[in-house]
Amino acid sequence: MRKLTGLLGFLAVALLSACGGGGGSPGTTQEQYSISLRADSTSLPINIAGAGPGMGVGAPYTTTLYVKAYAGSKPIPNNSTGDVFGCAIDGGLQSGSLYYLDGNSDHETQTTDPATGDIISVPTAYPSITLGANAGGNSFHFHAGKQAGTVRITCTVTDPRDSQPYSASVDITVGAATGLPASMQVVALAPSYLGVQENTANLRTSIDTNVYAWDDANQPVPNPSMANLQVDIIGGNAAAGARLLSGATSGGSI
Repeated sequence: MRKLTGLLGFLAVALLSACGGGGGSPGTTQEQYSISLRADSTSLPINIAGAGPGMGVGAPYTTTLYVKAYAGSKPIPNNSTGDVFGCAIDGGLQSGSLYYLDGNSDHETQTTDPATGDIISVPTAYPSITLGANAGGNSFHFHAGKQAGTVRITCTVTDPRDSQPYSASVDITVGAATGLPASMQVVALAPSYLGVQENTANLRTSIDTNVYAWDDANQPVPNPSMANLQVDIIGGNAAAGARLLSGATSGGSI
């Protein structure tokens, strides 16, 4: 009877040790992913001149964005394959594009320099990009275009624990403006001269003219519900008897 009791005691100790009750490792627990996205600047001037993207004080139309993901409180593992983060412009694509600006020839386009005729490499514009993770994060760039607006950029990372995507977004305003008239542009159909009525040289006696009103971001002023533009004929002997026409309206001032 004493031998049987000793054997049972030995088996109980062995079983307790195998189950970790004797201080074994609890194993690794993977925590849920989270993601953040921020931009150096969330307001950019409109790129009227069509300047190219760049970095630093000499590139006022470009801002850098930083995306980072965590597994719990720790950065996600490094991955340089470029398939960890997916970043895209969700809205406002006409106001700008995304760029890598990493010097990688795969992210550049060959073109001809209009000044020298030489073949040069310029950064390629993208509506969406993919990025790897270094210390849990990465960076990329947004470059403003010629159209004012608000651009929303969203980055997504997929959590391998549950295969669920987690996203973060940032809004960037391009060419913030009041929408009020700030400048005018007049475009006349050539030629820029007219002949008097019933002239013998068959010169044109009228000319079509378009007038544009631009706001302080050099964008077209929205169509008003009532007339907000006045055009006048001023000065010169040739103005005698001349008339302005707009639809059914006629006169020296319309």
